[in-house]
Amino acid sequence: MAGLKSIFDQTPLKKLTLPNRLFRAAVGDRSPDGQVGEENLALYEKLARGGVGTILTGFTRVSAKEDNIFPIFALYDDSFLPGHRRLTELVHSRGALIFSQQVYVGSRMSKVFPDDASPEKREKTLFLSPSGTLSGDAGAQPREITAAEIAGVGDDFAGAAVRAKEAGYDGVEIHAAHGFLFSQFLTPLYNRRTDEYGGSWENRSRIVAETYGKVRAAVGPDFPILLKINARESGGQPEDLGDILAMAAKLDDLGLDGLEISGDWWEFSKDSPAYFLSEATRIAEKIKGAVILTGGLRTPGQMDQILNSTGIRYFGLARPLIADPGLVNKFKGR
Repeated sequence: MAGLKSIFDQTPLKKLTLPNRLFRAAVGDRSPDGQVGEENLALYEKLARGGVGTILTGFTRVSAKEDNIFPIFALYDDSFLPGHRRLTELVHSRGALIFSQQVYVGSRMSKVFPDDASPEKREKTLFLSPSGTLSGDAGAQPREITAAEIAGVGDDFAGAAVRAKEAGYDGVEIHAAHGFLFSQFLTPLYNRRTDEYGGSWENRSRIVAETYGKVRAAVGPDFPILLKINARESGGQPEDLGDILAMAAKLDDLGLDGLEISGDWWEFSKDSPAYFLSEATRIAEKIKGAVILTGGLRTPGQMDQILNSTGIRYFGLARPLIADPGLVNKFKGR
């Protein structure tokens, strides 16, 4: 039928032309030293060849202070640039775009901290959280982050975003979901502060807005910036969507290019349909920026139906592309 949108449409995002409406949603990349390795490159080549239009990397550390927390990509200094340049050049040569997803982990992954870590390693590693509150899956007691450290985190994101741009990434995504530091700031479950970073929704989201501002100032007006947020928390409980809508509108006014709507996906069955559809639909009604829906998406027909009945513009696929990196080409019938 004439006029219907398709997941295979080419669409503009800032000065980019996205090859289709499908993103590879981020999946953690194992990298013991933070560098992009040969196994990582081989996987991303399969994804780029497989037809997905835009790839979000696994979350990437922005601070050397989190060196010991989790073995993932890093971009906190220039020593990591050569590997990331190889990665972006490889993906671009196969016709796909690639964004660097960036994160300050905080206390979320402290459960993986080894019990036999040396005293020196324990001394160096900082598990930071909004209020020093022990999360349900933490394995070490976090410390409450100070206001000065909050400013430093924003600077770390800005520096990593500049390096991502230098390395050839097409944009960045700030990770504020899944219980990482920014996600903990956004929920009163973990944010019990009484200063300007706690209490009201405006205060709890201040760290995100300030960090976005620093990143935007660092990379300029034409470099796309996305943000990943939770629509649901642990136990499948909805967030206060009024609060999320308020933050989305504020960031939209500041020029954020898009929001990826996610949540605690592990609470859902692999057969559950479009996990966060209702929340993403409401958010898309309120902002000008792009909304990316991630979780529970399986078929082109399902996504086309959502695309043509809501304001959601893009779709993130994670587990389907773990199972088959070439799935999008199969969607096309190639």
